[in-house]
Amino acid sequence: MLAAECRPVGIAVFSAQPTRIEYAPEVAAAMRRRQIAVLDAKHRDSVLTGVIDAVDDTVTRLTTRGLVELDDFERQALVKDLTVAFYTRGGGPAEPNQE
Repeated sequence: MLAAECRPVGIAVFSAQPTRIEYAPEVAAAMRRRQIAVLDAKHRDSVLTGVIDAVDDTVTRLTTRGLVELDDFERQALVKDLTVAFYTRGGGPAEPNQE
């Protein structure tokens, strides 16, 4: 493609190698924002997976050891409360406690 562009003015191109590629500033900024969004989504997913595992483990331990007996409504409430507690303490999007 480069050879075809240069041929009309008498320049013969046998090979070409790019030495540097730069994007327009707005394109580079958009690419950085996209990369950050992907990393943020991966981080949130891993945090949420950890929270879900911790909640499941906690509820299982409490019920199998006979420490609590839960009906469906109580189990749902406990899961909700533990999820909120673990997620806000474990690096989720909520503001950390100011102590």
